[in-house]
Amino acid sequence: MTMGGTPYKPYEVVKKPIENKTIYCINKTPYRNTEYLMTIQDLKDVFFPYISLEVCRRVLNALDINLFIGNSLQYQALLEAGRANVDKMPLVQVVDVMQFMPQLQYMVRGQIGQETPANKRARIS
Repeated sequence: MTMGGTPYKPYEVVKKPIENKTIYCINKTPYRNTEYLMTIQDLKDVFFPYISLEVCRRVLNALDINLFIGNSLQYQALLEAGRANVDKMPLVQVVDVMQFMPQLQYMVRGQIGQETPANKRARIS
């Protein structure tokens, strides 16, 4: 779609500041820049690099945070912006991340201990 000689794309990747970090986000609705989504890969990599993607997904599900599957134009825009491995990667709303960040941090801390098995103590008999 072209308006006034300037091409407008339905989805645009922008950098948004979240919790003093810069995140790549994409608009949720075509041609509207009011609601943004980010990949759960970026959420994990930027805020919780020490956990697996599966743990990140479990924490989001436990908090009842909605995950979205983007459309082909959203994934294409993310790829064109240099985001790798985004095909079919679930997306999460930026407002949910900002709203639930304290709970996310708390639950991720609780999950870290479950991911690594505790050292067994030697039995003294």
